[in-house]
Amino acid sequence: MFESQNVITKMFLRDNLQTLKMREGENIVNHIQSFWSLLEKLLATKALVINEDALLSLMRSMPLSYKAFITSMWKHPNIAL
Repeated sequence: MFESQNVITKMFLRDNLQTLKMREGENIVNHIQSFWSLLEKLLATKALVINEDALLSLMRSMPLSYKAFITSMWKHPNIAL
């Protein structure tokens, strides 16, 4: 029972992380804090999270107005999350 609940929790958190979207005009600090909160909860479940996947999720969550920021992150993939 515990294991199936853990799998459901991981799926829920992964889905929330992958569908998180920053609205135009939203504070980037608040958005990144929301992202980190979800990521930390996912890591607490002992889920395997690859840095590159986490970085891609963060980049995908940002609006087009952050294209320069996203490009910078993509060119420097060794940024520690």
